[in-house]
Amino acid sequence: LELGFSFDRHAARNQLHALCFDLSEPAKLRLSASRSGAIALETAPMTASDKEPARCILLPLPVDESDWRLRHKTSDRGFYEDAREAAKTYGAHEALFVRADGLITEGSFTNVFVKADDGVLLTPPAALGLLPGIHRGVLLENGKAREEELSADDLAGGFFIGNALRGLIPATLHTP
Repeated sequence: LELGFSFDRHAARNQLHALCFDLSEPAKLRLSASRSGAIALETAPMTASDKEPARCILLPLPVDESDWRLRHKTSDRGFYEDAREAAKTYGAHEALFVRADGLITEGSFTNVFVKADDGVLLTPPAALGLLPGIHRGVLLENGKAREEELSADDLAGGFFIGNALRGLIPATLHTP
């Protein structure tokens, strides 16, 4: 609603359901919606996950934390893609964004989590400027995570990155 898109949940669900009958292997699925309400479904094979913890680099948040693209997953993902390419250049799997005040927001394709002493996962507050993420939302809703400001120091002992496709992935900071 905030972006002014029409969306028919029932029609989308029916198209997704029909597509699932055509898939014979696990796959990644992308649903794209246009302002008019038209949707497109794309699938791609799942790639194997690494057995090692994901190596992450820290990069400055490339847009203002109030940028609307941080709250909505859109096709305008240039700065996310640039960050992921920068991570690869430095031999890392993921780039994590850091605001000017030193607070971690998110990764280029994941959310960030640190295990607290009480076993609950800590994740940066959405108000800091980040894509809230489906997996992150489920963890928050189920009480398995709570929002808390995190800095690079909080990641030093190991942490997790995650998204709805991959779940939680152990991660470490990588110094290029």
